[in-house]
Amino acid sequence: MGRTSRLLRRRRTRPPRARPPGGPRGPALGALAAQFAHDVKNPLAALKGAAQFLREEQCRRGAPSEESDFVALMLREVERLRQVVEAHEAALRATAAEGTA
Repeated sequence: MGRTSRLLRRRRTRPPRARPPGGPRGPALGALAAQFAHDVKNPLAALKGAAQFLREEQCRRGAPSEESDFVALMLREVERLRQVVEAHEAALRATAAEGTA
């Protein structure tokens, strides 16, 4: 049996090596999570602040309920996006931590 045949046979019978969770990508994923959170959370905070200001102005001048409904919708959706970003950020951090453990 030739050398190549032995190598191929050994490769087929050897179980695949287990790769550590996250591997060398762990720190990169952690950095990605931090950058992503920064890039998305800051604009969300600005949108939330602007919507809260509009809500206060609407209350002060007695705005029609339709306007108030739109501002309330904006605030709910900004909060929903914030929760999604935080959930993804936490998942990326957990994946990164597994890679460094």
